[in-house]
Amino acid sequence: MDIPQIVRKVNTKPVNTVLIYSVVSLLGLNYLLYSFFDLGSVRNLVRVAAVGLMMILLLFRLTEGNIRRRQVLMLLLAAWQILAGGTNGLNIAFLLILTAAAAGYQECRITTVVFWVMIGLTLIMLGSLLLGIEVNEVYTVGTRTRHKLGFVNVNAASMFLFTTLASYLIWRDKQAKLVELGAAMGLELLIFVYTDSRTPLLALVLMIALYLLIPRLPAKAVNICCSVGIALLFLTSYLWVLPAVNSPLVNTLLSLRPMYCDEYFRSQNALTFLLGGTGVPELDNGYLLLLFNVGVAVYTAIYFAIQSAVKNMANRSEYMKLSFVIAMLAVSVLEGAALRPELLCAPLMWVIVLEALPGAGKESLLLAWSTDWLASRLRKDRQ
Repeated sequence: MDIPQIVRKVNTKPVNTVLIYSVVSLLGLNYLLYSFFDLGSVRNLVRVAAVGLMMILLLFRLTEGNIRRRQVLMLLLAAWQILAGGTNGLNIAFLLILTAAAAGYQECRITTVVFWVMIGLTLIMLGSLLLGIEVNEVYTVGTRTRHKLGFVNVNAASMFLFTTLASYLIWRDKQAKLVELGAAMGLELLIFVYTDSRTPLLALVLMIALYLLIPRLPAKAVNICCSVGIALLFLTSYLWVLPAVNSPLVNTLLSLRPMYCDEYFRSQNALTFLLGGTGVPELDNGYLLLLFNVGVAVYTAIYFAIQSAVKNMANRSEYMKLSFVIAMLAVSVLEGAALRPELLCAPLMWVIVLEALPGAGKESLLLAWSTDWLASRLRKDRQ
């Protein structure tokens, strides 16, 4: 029995389900290990294990002849990010590999997987606080009193809990009732009172507001508003150099984010703008991180892909997913959360976007020929 036959024999629904749950669990657990238990030394080890399982998933997809051309492009971009190096480059590479591997599994939806994994991780977090394994440290900044809830910083805590609430609402989708939306909002308000972290609160408010508002608007109005809104969000990458944005008042309101973004923007050069690959550390702005890690051409392609996916979600009445993606895009102005693979709202968002994209469209003829040839060879071997 040759290797392709062995892979096809192992490639069953239960094995796929175990693999997807294992990958997502490892990534989510890794987030707790380095941001809650402060065990950063094991971060890379857990990542290697997760990537190994992702490769098995991709091998299964390959033997099925079920690798789309856009997934091949994503894997090529992931390879470039790994070669370019840097923390953010590796984060983007892991996200690309996971998204390419996990998208499209009908028997094991990523929305369901992320929800149940987040429930388990939240129970671990709460149990550790109750048992005294981790301590809820409290500190004061000016007039702000903030609770870390055991995490290394309050933003890590609040984004983690936002992911739990958002994944629940996406899991419930069209079955979500007003009482559930109200309960989620109440819990997010409680988290805000403890952490004084504003971004996740704004994200959940926006997500729920859009979910309630969009079905009541004409389809054309929804498409126009979403298109304009996403365009404005992507253009924020270039606004931080403006004096009106990088002003003392705005810096005070946004915890010095405009100043740091302006410094980051000015530290780049024409090469990182065109091709990406910057080695500059993390920043609380997903758009600048994405632009200078993948380059302006890929950045623009991602913009058009998101526009297409959002339009498709609106046409299919997938309002909860659409609202979540818009909320994550809005959060990315103030956080780099959408590019952190262990923070499970990030892979959840990108898999939703990939699955919402329409048909293959105009793709590279070379990629079309090579992937079709490979798929035909695998089908021939199977016969």
